[in-house]
Amino acid sequence: MLVTGTLLLAAVAGWGICTYIRKQNLKPFLQLEAEQSALSADSCAARLQALQGRWLTDESRALSWKIESQCLYEKRRLAEADSLCKLAIRYYDFFTWDSLRIADLYILKGHIKRAQHNWLGATDAFLEAKAYGRCMDEKPEFSFWVNYELSRMFCENKLPEQEQASLHEALAAARRLPGEECLCEALYRLGRHYFDQGDYARALAFHDSLLHHIPREETFHRMRTLETMAHTYLHLRRPEEAFAMLDSAARCHPAVTSRWHALRGEAFEQEGRTDSAATCFRRA
Repeated sequence: MLVTGTLLLAAVAGWGICTYIRKQNLKPFLQLEAEQSALSADSCAARLQALQGRWLTDESRALSWKIESQCLYEKRRLAEADSLCKLAIRYYDFFTWDSLRIADLYILKGHIKRAQHNWLGATDAFLEAKAYGRCMDEKPEFSFWVNYELSRMFCENKLPEQEQASLHEALAAARRLPGEECLCEALYRLGRHYFDQGDYARALAFHDSLLHHIPREETFHRMRTLETMAHTYLHLRRPEEAFAMLDSAARCHPAVTSRWHALRGEAFEQEGRTDSAATCFRRA
């Protein structure tokens, strides 16, 4: 009985020592991963190289692959980045329950495939990231970006229904985030999407909502949104509302653009005021 207890204590102690060694081995890689977004690719690669002269656990090695893959992607060494990213995914997928890191790796893989002009591979990777991210309701920023990237892929592949669905999911996630940046981007993209689909009423609704979320001090951004709304009203053959949008644009940002003059000219043209239209077109 005494021998059994001694062996059990020894096993527990051994397990504790192994766990401590694993954590200490992994710690500098976790720190580098957390700081990577603030570092240049060369600086990050130099720090990673300094860490790799030691003995590494499999977990530390897999995390080093992830970090190095990101560095190589930023340097546009895409084939090498893709190879290391696959190795890291294979490790985390088979040996861990780390859904967040697996999802991050699939997002990185999506960016790599996109840079390689492999649209199908990129879309598949972003969809995998989304699947792993479904359990992360507490991370709306992840949900926003993965759906945003998917919407871009669907847009480039001319799949408007899928693009629309992804944009609405991105918008729902953006509403749960602090600040207005992601929300404004989602509203802008949805407005543009519905405009491209010829649904001008919905396009106006999203751009009007966007206008209410753009900070007052961002006058140029507000002006461009008002110009876009004027352009949409002209597609609806409603020059009076277009003039109202253009007047508001000039009030919020007096240094009007050539686009502003061109839109004003088109509004005059729709009203049959050809002389005024010609004057505006000359100023555009």
